Amino acid sequence: MCDAAWRELLERRATAVTEVALNTDSNGSPAPTSSGMPRRCAADMTYESFCLDFMEPNLPVILEGVAADWRATRDWVLPDGGIDLDFLQRRFGAATVTVTDTARQHKGSGPGQQMPLSAFVAWWRQHKELQEGGRDPGMLWYCKDWHLALEFPEYGAYTCPPAFQDDWLNEWHDGMQQRPDSQQQQQPARQQQQDGIEQQQQQQQGDEEEHAGTQPAGPSQQGMASSDYRFVYLGVRGTSTPLHSDVLRSFSWSANIAGRKLWRLLPPQYSHLLLDRQRRSVAWDFFAEDPGGQYPHLAEALPHVLEVVQQPGEAIFVPSGWHHTVENLDDCVSINHNWLNGHNVHWTWALLQLERRQAEEGIEDCRELCSLAEFESLVLRNLGANAGLDYAGFGAMLRCTALRSLGCLAAAGLGGTHGSPGGLNSSWYHAFRLQRAAAVLRELLAEQLQCGRRIERAQQATGILASSGDEGPTHLSAQVEVSPHAAEVAANSQCLTQIEDQLKAMGIAADVT
Repeated sequence: MCDAAWRELLERRATAVTEVALNTDSNGSPAPTSSGMPRRCAADMTYESFCLDFMEPNLPVILEGVAADWRATRDWVLPDGGIDLDFLQRRFGAATVTVTDTARQHKGSGPGQQMPLSAFVAWWRQHKELQEGGRDPGMLWYCKDWHLALEFPEYGAYTCPPAFQDDWLNEWHDGMQQRPDSQQQQQPARQQQQDGIEQQQQQQQGDEEEHAGTQPAGPSQQGMASSDYRFVYLGVRGTSTPLHSDVLRSFSWSANIAGRKLWRLLPPQYSHLLLDRQRRSVAWDFFAEDPGGQYPHLAEALPHVLEVVQQPGEAIFVPSGWHHTVENLDDCVSINHNWLNGHNVHWTWALLQLERRQAEEGIEDCRELCSLAEFESLVLRNLGANAGLDYAGFGAMLRCTALRSLGCLAAAGLGGTHGSPGGLNSSWYHAFRLQRAAAVLRELLAEQLQCGRRIERAQQATGILASSGDEGPTHLSAQVEVSPHAAEVAANSQCLTQIEDQLKAMGIAADVT
């Protein structure tokens, strides 16, 4: 079964989901059955079946019995099933967490507020006292995106379930943590290109920043490389997360340690029904009051919404592009990851291409103030700010994934053989990673090379470079600039060659069409 499963995956081409990933009305992922969200016992499900039944077709599932053996379950949960706030305060009270007020979601959750966990626990206790006294507690603070695993690695709160372990995003982060200077080396040359024109652009950039403030801001490439995507969420009954799809069109999983959550999810082929009249933003809730008709198709989405109550000890798998809301039916604490792998990395690539085009359109009035190379650098900087990842970071993640699998195959002596199939230790698994990484890396490299050629032609046209036939370009000025992609082009090209050579040695097609 394992052998056949991996052969099937290696012979497939990742579903072309560009339109779905970009919130259009194309069909992409199969809709769930009328019987609702499936449930599986985590202990009985093989990794291959999870790949074929859920990750590859981009369908959600509840995994039962995930957290029974976790230290978090033993330490954080009281005998009655409630949350042991005393333990959390004793063990993690000095940690800084970010909380948001979710009491008025129609106005957004508002900016995050940082405080020690001990202060949040003190608010929690006061909130409960007000509730029990029949008084309106006012704010509903929700502790979100707490990087507990990163801040307390020695504690060992949980072990990532095997189904979710093929995680390119956090694998890249972990590699960057071990080599802290590597991401910084990519910054100076690009920054020097940008610094020379910022004085000229002061007024234009002021306008851009005012507009950008209405958009969700993500971390820069450097920030993303130094911050993982492993979180703890902690909230009282009634706290919630408004309608959204996950960052970078990633997969996500969320395991309840204590309490129940109500999830509502919409398949991505219906995402266009959530958009406002300008097709710029989605409603804050599936059942949002809309007397002005700002979201004209919202009601049409409701028949397609999948609803499920997640119990303590269960994990939910949320696929790429599925818009969803979450409400805590009880006081809840959960552990969550966002992650990418070969089953959904094409979603992220499609999103980055869209975000890059939008970043370019957003600063079009700056084009005449700088060279094409400088303009491209600004576009990439804005892409990183808006999407949380730019092309350089995306390429670095793909290379990290590929080099790890190449290393594992080399260490096992698997040049042209497949070894024993099955799970995350098989050569089939590493071949699949290489094949899917190569498919996206090839497209990224082609776009970067095309950008470099445009920059070279522009410099030739302005007299900075002149062609000298077979000997290549002749420099006429000290003002020659290179493409901001130049460093990544060499690294991506070398990595792609290594992948293709390895797959060829294994008798596997590098690009399934």
